[in-house]
Amino acid sequence: MIQKKFFMCQKMEHEGEDIKGCCLNLSCQDQRSQFCLKNATIDPVKHTNFKKDLKGFGQIQSFITKFNQYMCELTNQLNESFGQVKIKYEESSKQLDNLKEQLFKLSDC
Repeated sequence: MIQKKFFMCQKMEHEGEDIKGCCLNLSCQDQRSQFCLKNATIDPVKHTNFKKDLKGFGQIQSFITKFNQYMCELTNQLNESFGQVKIKYEESSKQLDNLKEQLFKLSDC
């Protein structure tokens, strides 16, 4: 079975080259953020830190996985914190209700 290639370099002089990844710099001025091996030299006027910002698909997948794990951890921490705050709120609310009840009793005297 022949595998169809979906990610091909769009630059005319790189025709037929597989795309290896993308630039993750949001302020990159290059119109095409994908790169092939022949894109190793990007115009420094358009992009100053290209070597740091070009990431292969494997690296991007790893970033997504790590980010997802981090978000799960943050969600768990937030839920834990919310639970602790909820307990404190309920305790404080109960104390206020008790104080209100005592004040009503005192005002009836």
